[in-house]
Amino acid sequence: RSLNFYLNSDESFWSDLHLFPRDLTGEDIIRITIRSRISFPEQESKLPDLDYTLVLENISGVETWQVHGMDSSLYPLSPEKLDSVANTLASFEGNEFIADIAQDQAGFADPEAEIEFTTSDDASYTLQVGAHFKEKNQYYIKIAGQPYGYLAAAWRLEKILVPVETLVNKEQEN
Repeated sequence: RSLNFYLNSDESFWSDLHLFPRDLTGEDIIRITIRSRISFPEQESKLPDLDYTLVLENISGVETWQVHGMDSSLYPLSPEKLDSVANTLASFEGNEFIADIAQDQAGFADPEAEIEFTTSDDASYTLQVGAHFKEKNQYYIKIAGQPYGYLAAAWRLEKILVPVETLVNKEQEN
């Protein structure tokens, strides 16, 4: 019990590496905007810069993800792939808490990527992705407006920062 006092594992304490509210699920997310110029080092080809918005819309009584500004018949999105992106985002965790790094050194002065999302109860979050920490294959991340940040595994970001073409439902594609 005394060890718990010193560690203070409450959800609001710095040792909790979960970035968003614990009760947040992928089903709560209704809008995701991705802006990224990251190319992950272990990928064979350079990723194109990403800049798109995904919106969950009610189409004929069915909740359907759409790419804002694109013809949905050209880009019929896979519900499974979008659920995976939303769930990964909702449960996003850092690997390490970082409090003593300069904002510019961590890459937050000019983030490599920003992931904005809105929930069904109108809460909005912006996850900023800073510099790559090569020794650990992690990225500096933080919630916009917070003075502290985290290191997060590259594989977590690779599940979210994907070209919109990879989210297309191949069975419905024309």
